[in-house]
Amino acid sequence: MTWRDFSAPVTPFMPLGRRSEVCNAESKCGGVQERLLQNAEFFASGREALMRALAVCKAFERTLWLPSYFCPWVVKAVKKYAWGVAFYGDSPLDSTPNLDSLRPGDSDIVVAVDYFGIRDLRFWARWKKSNPDTVLIADISHSPFSAALSDDTFDVVFASLRKTMPITDGGYLYGANYRPAKIYTRPGEGSEPASACAFAAALAQLDYSRAQDYYYNAEMRLNAKQNISRISFYSLESIKTMDISALYDFRREVFCAFESEFGDHRGVILLKNEEKLSFDKYSLFCPTLAFENVALRDRAYAALAKNGVLPSIYWGAKFMQDEGAKQISGRMLTIPLDFRHNREDARNVARILNEIF
Repeated sequence: MTWRDFSAPVTPFMPLGRRSEVCNAESKCGGVQERLLQNAEFFASGREALMRALAVCKAFERTLWLPSYFCPWVVKAVKKYAWGVAFYGDSPLDSTPNLDSLRPGDSDIVVAVDYFGIRDLRFWARWKKSNPDTVLIADISHSPFSAALSDDTFDVVFASLRKTMPITDGGYLYGANYRPAKIYTRPGEGSEPASACAFAAALAQLDYSRAQDYYYNAEMRLNAKQNISRISFYSLESIKTMDISALYDFRREVFCAFESEFGDHRGVILLKNEEKLSFDKYSLFCPTLAFENVALRDRAYAALAKNGVLPSIYWGAKFMQDEGAKQISGRMLTIPLDFRHNREDARNVARILNEIF
């Protein structure tokens, strides 16, 4: 089996969307989508939204507390915005963080993460009541339209949009009591990484294999970027036209098809929070698997890659500093099924994995 046996290549890089794929005749901006477009600031990436939040909160006078399992490139990007950076224990394999390791001062800043959309962030409400002077920021990059947007526990919420939407760039900063600066509610011409991603996406429509190196080049440009840019006009206008609700309904169909075909296997679990999905369909991310050891994860990765499926790793273990986070990253992979893939594609991915168990 190769990527040609799928509706489209299964890769870490999401393509640009066509209207027939991401919209319908009755598509209209409503609900949380409309609230964001009217009240959020938009940036070229999620990390830039966090950088903006830290600047607004005067983090250069405070300590920033981040989860131990966190994107190392974002850690590198935000260090210059805070007086200091500290880490508390957290893992997507646990239902809550290790709050005993979180000891901020009254004016410090804490970032809470909704890993893969499975974390119910409402438990932070009690913690916030005991730490009312601490600035609490939610990172919902894996669930950017989820119910966490309506949770006033958080001073602000930010997210990357590129992980779940077919756009070249995008991230937002939102808060129920946060007044956005007008300049960041309007799009720009596009940052250098966004332009590189757009060129790669255009080439991918002709020959994906040739485009891969250019996608990685765009990521390298983003990781080297230190300034804050506005979202591109292409991405912001695209968000306005998409049928977000329909996209998530379809995402659930594909996820359930994978889950049903994959079944239960010893040594691996499919990350999912069924209770949360019952009231928040927008929390669903791509199928993400946690293996009992690195060797089993690597076998799964090799089998998928051999058959033309390239998983995503959040985040590269060799770039992480915390030993526990490195071990977790080495045991996980995400299958980047997107809006182009159907239920049979999902079942085919599950069949590849079933053969190694």
